[in-house]
Amino acid sequence: MRLVSVLRLRARTLRSRTFRLQGGNRRGRTTWVWDVRLTDREGRLCAVSRVTVAVRPARSGYKAGALAHGMTLSDSELFAVFDADFLPPNDILTKMVPHLAAAGVGMVQARWGHLNREQSLLTRVQAIYLDGHFAIESAARHLGRRFFNFNGTAGMWRRSAIEEAGGWSAATLTEDLDLSYRAQLAGWRGTFIVPMYSPFRSNT
Repeated sequence: MRLVSVLRLRARTLRSRTFRLQGGNRRGRTTWVWDVRLTDREGRLCAVSRVTVAVRPARSGYKAGALAHGMTLSDSELFAVFDADFLPPNDILTKMVPHLAAAGVGMVQARWGHLNREQSLLTRVQAIYLDGHFAIESAARHLGRRFFNFNGTAGMWRRSAIEEAGGWSAATLTEDLDLSYRAQLAGWRGTFIVPMYSPFRSNT
């Protein structure tokens, strides 16, 4: 059984940095890249890095459908989720996994960072809003042992928590929030990693 599967969603461009995190398939890790059309260069990167590319036969269920489909292709117990515009640090998996060793922890969420915070007024405003959400709201909820939600990316889930909560649902536009609360109502806990950042590029 693989330990961790990395689900990288809606990728349009595969960057070499991605494979410093995910490549090599060491310690049983594998990677699924969704709904992509690969260029020749990207195909070579995947081959060198031993990245498995899985394109769904039908794009039903949106992101929830992709995540649910990915779980059928792997026997991993842990699933890390990254959207295509995230460039997680190389050691993010090794820092997330130990938190899931604690009894009752079904989900780990990392704080988001920003690749283009100063690009425009819009990106600066987005950064302020998201910093407040993570540094204040998510951190306070976690430290106060209150419910808080997985934010759709830059996190890791335990398979058993997903399955016991009823799985990913495409019946809502906020499948991350929906699953988070169903899992916590089922008795699972989430962990917020305050010092860990996973930078992404904001829409401008």
